[in-house]
Order: sequence, then structure tokens, then C-alpha cells
Amino acid sequence: MAKSQKKTNEVKEPSIIVRPVARMGGLDNIHVALLVLVAILIAIVVVVSYSRPVLVKTISNCTYGALNGTCYTPAQNVSSIKGIVEKTLASYAYVNSPTYVLAYMSNVSAINASFIPTSGEWLASFPFNEPEANGSTAKVVLSMLISDKTGKLVGVSSNIGIPSSPTNNTVVSEGVIKIAKQISCAEPTPLHVQWFMDPYAPSAIQSLSNVTNIQSTYGSKVNLTINIIQSQYTQQYADTYGTGNALALGAYVFCASRQGNFTRFSNNLQTAYDGQYMPPSELASIASSSGLNSSSLNMCVNGADHQISAQTLLGQFYGVDITPSVVTDCEYMSLPTTERGAICYSNSTLC
Repeated sequence: MAKSQKKTNEVKEPSIIVRPVARMGGLDNIHVALLVLVAILIAIVVVVSYSRPVLVKTISNCTYGALNGTCYTPAQNVSSIKGIVEKTLASYAYVNSPTYVLAYMSNVSAINASFIPTSGEWLASFPFNEPEANGSTAKVVLSMLISDKTGKLVGVSSNIGIPSSPTNNTVVSEGVIKIAKQISCAEPTPLHVQWFMDPYAPSAIQSLSNVTNIQSTYGSKVNLTINIIQSQYTQQYADTYGTGNALALGAYVFCASRQGNFTRFSNNLQTAYDGQYMPPSELASIASSSGLNSSSLNMCVNGADHQISAQTLLGQFYGVDITPSVVTDCEYMSLPTTERGAICYSNSTLC
């Protein structure tokens, strides 16, 4: 009886079952299935995240491009850059080097300007008719680099120097410069053309062919006058032969241009001229063989010194720095070879 009571009072201890490690790491089928499902869901999320398109914020209607969703807003624009190029090119007309042709041989109507955001500069390119040794030209493209912040020229292609003395003149057409602060002549017709030349300057006498061609082409529609200026080319002979004798060539050209047989005189003078000093006696002989009125010619030549002084001052008023140069309609500068362009730009009805 005592033995039975002892069994009744005993407390049964909980038992812990330890299962042996199986090939599933001790996991049953349900847990394995859950783990597989979680892995599949993670894989799906990864695939979807990589396959979704990347949304990039873009800005439309940005003329000069955009960065970080913001349009570039340069200080300059295409129009102002073209104006800077046109003024810079005009400044080359006063550079004492062969680069002066940049002012007259560049096609400003074809200027192409683009902004470079990374450097804050503008690249402007334009066609240039580069003179060749044989007298022809070769078309090349030149470029100018302009600071957007200051609007100043930074550099020029082909190792061309930057003009040190910029002017307010502007290249308005190929071979045609608008002279700053000058306005159209008071007389609209006929078109006023003033031919400034020191006859001893290189190519000056040869430019008389351009004079006679223009007179023949336009007739009474153009009033062409020859103005003689005394520059360093005449002065070099004045030091040796005297001022009066040195000015004789210019005096004969000016006075002959006021007579009807000027074309004949011009042709004979070009044939006889060899680029050296010409004495008054030789000039008188050419004038006589050209059929000029000797009495009128001599009267004009004898008083030509004062005329040449006044015409030299007139050339300074227009800023003539290269001889020969042509001023059309009192406001446009050109070279003899580009004068037709100046005539057409001044009055398109003539072309």
C-alpha cells in the first residue's frame, strides 16, 4: 500500500526529444518550402528593380543645353557674338601686317556661332578667302574663341594675332566695312565713290584699272573721284627728289582723272610705271600721248599741292589707313577689288 502511494506522489518531468540531423538540416518540408518561396520573391524583386526604366529629368527648349535639370543661360547670344566678330574683323584693317586682309576677305554672312558650356566660351567660325601667291584665293574656315563673360576675343585660329587696337567699325558684308559715326552722303544720287590712293603705294597704280572698269560699268549712276594722299610711300621720294617732284605722280593722276581721256592716260601710265620714282617730264610725255588737254592739265598740276593736302586730311577724317582704299556713300570702306560689293551694299538697285 505504501508503495502505491509513493508512485502516486511522483511528478513526471517533461522530456526533450533531440532529432538527428537530416539532409535538410533538420528542417521539415514546410520550412523548406517557405525558404524557397522567400528566395523566389527576393529574386523577383531584384529582376524587377534592374529591368525598370531609369527616369531622367530632362529639360526641353534649352537653346544652349542643360545640366542637372537647369538650362544654361549664357550672357551672350548668337546675335551678339556675330556682332563681336564683325567688329573684331574690322579692326584688322588697321593692323600693319598682311592680316589686314581679314577685314576684307571674310564672309560675315556665313558666321556660325556655338556656345561651349564647359569653358564658358563661344566658338565662332566663318569662311575666309585666303590670298594665294599666284593672285588667286583659297577658301578656308577660320575660328574665333570669345569669352561669354567679357565678350572679348580669347584666341584666333591659324596663329593669327589679336588686334591690339579694336575699333568701332563693323564688317557688314564681304569686303565692306561700315565706318563708325559716319552717315550716308547728303546726295543720294549719283552714288558717291571716293578713291583714296598714294600712287607710289604697292598696287595703287594698278588699281586704276578698277577705276575705269567701275566708270564703264555704272556710268553716270556713280560719281567716282580720285583723292591723292601723301603717305610714307611718296615721302620716301620727297626726301631725295624734293616734295614737288615726288607729288608730281599724284598730281598728274588727279588732274588727268578730271578729263575725258583718263582711261587712255591710265592705261599708258600703267604700262610705263615700274614701281619707281617717275619725274615730271616723263609724266608730261605720257599725258601728251594720251590726248589730254595740256593747258587745263598744267594749270591743275601747278596748283595740285593744296588739293593733295586737303585730300590727305579727308582720308584721315575717314580713317583711311591702307592705300589704296575706297569710301562709298561717305560711310563704307572697301578695297579696290571689293568696291563692287560696297556699291551693291550701298545701293542694291545698281546691281
